[in-house]
Formats: sequence, structure tokens, C-alpha cells
Amino acid sequence: MKVAKEKVASKILSIVDKNTEAWGINVEAVELKDIELPESMVRTMAKQAEAEREKRAAILESEAIRQSQILEAEGRKQSQILRAEGDAKARILRADAEAKAVQTVAQAAEKYFKGNAQRLRSLEVAERVYAQNSKIIIPAGTDLITVLGEGNEKIIPIKKKA
Repeated sequence: MKVAKEKVASKILSIVDKNTEAWGINVEAVELKDIELPESMVRTMAKQAEAEREKRAAILESEAIRQSQILEAEGRKQSQILRAEGDAKARILRADAEAKAVQTVAQAAEKYFKGNAQRLRSLEVAERVYAQNSKIIIPAGTDLITVLGEGNEKIIPIKKKA
């Protein structure tokens, strides 16, 4: 408080000395004894201080709300990123599983149906011929005769001449 009084006194001294110099008066010292503010001034200063505190509180509150909103938005963004990454991994796993299934089926087909494709094609042709009430001529001694039935009148086996 003493330092503040000295600063105020120094300022008053320089102002008064400057203004009285033209008159030939030289002010050498200014001393402040006791400063009593009127009650209305004290209330006004208290109101101003309260207003400053409320202003600062409002600023801090708005900054806190803003920061909260930023953090919520960042959380939603991270959630969406993680969900998308999870979906991508799930798709990759499903695709890998489907690829393995296709590979397994292809291996099984290679192992069990190799050479049977021609027989299947012959059966499909025979099916179409039966549907048209036509007769089929096939070489004797083939597995196809066994499948279609040897006693069937629509099948005429041809034997090779020896």
C-alpha cells in the first residue's frame, strides 16, 4: 500500500509541477496522508470488481463448454474411425474365409471330379435327347451305358468290330 501511495504522489507531483512552472512556482514534494473514498465510490468499485469476476467466470465457463464440445466431437470422430476400421477388418476376414472356402471346394473338385466333367457333359446331352424322344448311339462298354441303363430301348450300344 505504501508503494502505491508513493507512485500516486510522484504522479501528482509531476503533474502539478508541470502546470505551475509557467507561474514560477516550483513544487518540491507531494505527500499523501490518508485517502478515504466516499462510500458510493467504494460500492461502485466493489460492483466493478464483482462484474469483472462474473465476466471472467462467464469466459471460463464458455471456454469449458467449448472444450467439452470439442472433446465430444473428437470422441465421436474416433468412435466412427474405430467402427470403420472394425468393419474393414470384418470384411477382410469374411473375404479371407470365402477365399478359403472357394479354395477348399476347388481342391475337392480337383480331387473328386477330375475326369468326371466329360461324363457329366454326356449325361446332360443324354437328358436333352431323352426329352426329345430321340435315340442315343454310344460306344459299348462305357460307364454311361451303366448309368443310363443297359436294357433301355432308347440306347443302342455299338460294338467295335474285332
